[in-house]
Order: sequence, then structure tokens, then C-alpha cells
Amino acid sequence: MDIDLNYKINYLSFGDDEEIKIINSKFKEGTLLSLNGKNKPRNKYRTIYEYYIKVVPTTYNDIKENIYYSYQYTYNSNDSPAYNQFPFIIF
Repeated sequence: MDIDLNYKINYLSFGDDEEIKIINSKFKEGTLLSLNGKNKPRNKYRTIYEYYIKVVPTTYNDIKENIYYSYQYTYNSNDSPAYNQFPFIIF
């Protein structure tokens, strides 16, 4: 059986979307949305895709002493053959 497991992560965030928009516009360094746009094209082999995500609370202070709260995340990923298994994606 040929299973097409291509995918694209359009948007993944943790926290309030309005706060994230403000933070991204005011603070140009760093990223809150590191998996956005991540995609895997079709693979001719049955594959298991694993994402390990670590989420940490983050506070931003601007020069006017406004405080913004959000979450940042880092991730590691692993692709492995799905030999006798059904292929899947796990977060």
C-alpha cells in the first residue's frame, strides 16, 4: 500500500496571538514560531515523523517598560522508517 504522508505546518504557537503579533513587530531578534512553514515533501518510503517540543514561558520588556508575555519553543525532530507499521506524525 502506498501512503502519502507529506505535510506542511502552517502555524504553531503557544500563547495569545495578539501578544505574539506585538512581540514579533517590536522585537526583531529571536523567533516564537520556529516550526511555521516547515514541510516534508512526499517520501517514497513509509516514514514515522516525530517532533519533540519544549515550551518555555518568556517575558519581553520594551524601553517604555511595557511587559509582554508569550511562550517560546524549541524542537528536535526525527524521521525513521516505518517498516511494518503504519506511518504517522507525532508531536
